[in-house]
Amino acid sequence: MFPIKKDKKEIELSGILLPLLVALFNTLLIVFPTEVIGAAKEGTMLWYNSVFPSLLPFIIGTNLLSGLGLIHFAGTILEPVMYPLFRVPGCGGFALIAGMTSGYPMGAKITGQLRETGQLSQAEAQRLISFCNTSGPLFIVGAVGVGMFGSAEAGYFMLIIHYAGAFLTGLVFRNYKAGGNRAAPSKKRLIRQAFRSMSNARRSDGRSFGKLLGDSVRNALEAVTQVGGFIILFCVLVRILEVTNILGLICAMMGPAISFIHTNINSAASTELFKGLLAGLLEMTNGVKMIAADASSPISSIHIVVAAALISFGGFSIHAQSVNFISKTDIKISAYIFSKITHGLITIIMGALLCPFFNFERSETVTVYNPTDFTGTLFYSSARFMLITAIILSSCVILLINGSLRRRR
Repeated sequence: MFPIKKDKKEIELSGILLPLLVALFNTLLIVFPTEVIGAAKEGTMLWYNSVFPSLLPFIIGTNLLSGLGLIHFAGTILEPVMYPLFRVPGCGGFALIAGMTSGYPMGAKITGQLRETGQLSQAEAQRLISFCNTSGPLFIVGAVGVGMFGSAEAGYFMLIIHYAGAFLTGLVFRNYKAGGNRAAPSKKRLIRQAFRSMSNARRSDGRSFGKLLGDSVRNALEAVTQVGGFIILFCVLVRILEVTNILGLICAMMGPAISFIHTNINSAASTELFKGLLAGLLEMTNGVKMIAADASSPISSIHIVVAAALISFGGFSIHAQSVNFISKTDIKISAYIFSKITHGLITIIMGALLCPFFNFERSETVTVYNPTDFTGTLFYSSARFMLITAIILSSCVILLINGSLRRRR
């Protein structure tokens, strides 16, 4: 009887607390309409100018490649590499590359898709998502390094420790539920096995290319729209915490501790840095932006390390987007959150050890990051063009290969 009563109390507590918090949030939306609308506009433009054009074509291309069987092809080729290192099937390499190329939350989406289709066991999916859901290089180097800190060198430094931390996190989680491992992959006739796997996957899918294309576009639009909703929601939440001075109160309480740890910066800088850290735990982009605005020239190592750690952790806005894609599977959310905390801590350690050997200077003409004008330079446009072109060309090659294989049969 005692456990039943305990569960009943927990249910009653959550049933009271959650509605009160939601009611408070909606009340604050009415109390601060100007600030809320401004934050919602910033979140919308961030999504429209940055996330939508970069993520939508990649999700469409990924869905096409999955339906055409390329994930099975890549899985067979990459298994001799992925399995010994991370105890993950080769198809996990596709999720890793996609996550590193496109950024959050692409790694989580593909991992959830691989688990739903049965290509990964529960333990393998848990290991994979611990290190494949990463930020993209364009965001770290371009938006954060150049746009926020005014230093491409700082961006590349954060990029290196971010990806190195992800790989180390994968090595840490390779022993997650290690008892149920599959047999070691065979290295014989990999190419032939890869083409056979791709052909079987295409045949089992059965959809025509027109049907596959339509389903891919519809799925991509739904996914990107959901991501935009989370971005706008957390942008509004961070702004409410700012205007109600909740962040300031927390910083005032924690300011002495931060100043004691980081004696090389004054208490005001410590407060602003910690305020950016708190904001970044909720919404990573706004938090990193606040930290970069507080940094002087030369950029102190603590600002670089904290910003890199926030990018590795991702923030709860990113986690909400990722959980949305894995909620239909048996991947444990608590283990995923713990892996992102581990990634952040590893990044802090690596940054603290390596950052003192570098001196990051702001450029004289700093390109201020503005979410309402994040159309990017030629670097961004050419990168997106190359990505889309690569997807189209690879799709054509796969169609030709599938056609030749059918004619041989």
